[in-house]
Amino acid sequence: MKKIPDIKIWPATKLTGLSINMSLENDMTGYLFSKFMPLMMRIGLPMPVEVFDIRSYPAGFYTNFNPKKEYKKAAMIRLAEGYQMPAEFDTFEIPEGLYAIFEYNGAKEANSAFDYIFSEWFPSAPFEIDDRPHFDIILPMKRQDEDAKQRICIPIRPL
Repeated sequence: MKKIPDIKIWPATKLTGLSINMSLENDMTGYLFSKFMPLMMRIGLPMPVEVFDIRSYPAGFYTNFNPKKEYKKAAMIRLAEGYQMPAEFDTFEIPEGLYAIFEYNGAKEANSAFDYIFSEWFPSAPFEIDDRPHFDIILPMKRQDEDAKQRICIPIRPL
């Protein structure tokens, strides 16, 4: 895992896909992606496609942490002009804002990457978590590839 994140302004990004309300205790990520992936494949977009794994937490989610608290989880792709999107898909926009972007190598590093970010990087960083969507960017054909490059994007604001 790359321990020093890129700090950059993420541009407003229009997306489309499926979403569900869930909690950390009642994680439905597998269910969400099992519904999303077949619908996404029917669109006929050229591969590989960046898939966004989005988490929209309510304000104060981390300061008053409770694993039963619900948030919105979404599996989405960039809105593509000229393609027919499935009727089941919703639209969503990630607003422009400052993000800490960490790179890691697939499933084998995911848990340790999140542990590092929240237990080591944030406590010593001159930033705090902002109330905007969090997201990971993955390549769908390599989701389970132990070496696939993926990015964790955390919304931040200066202290």
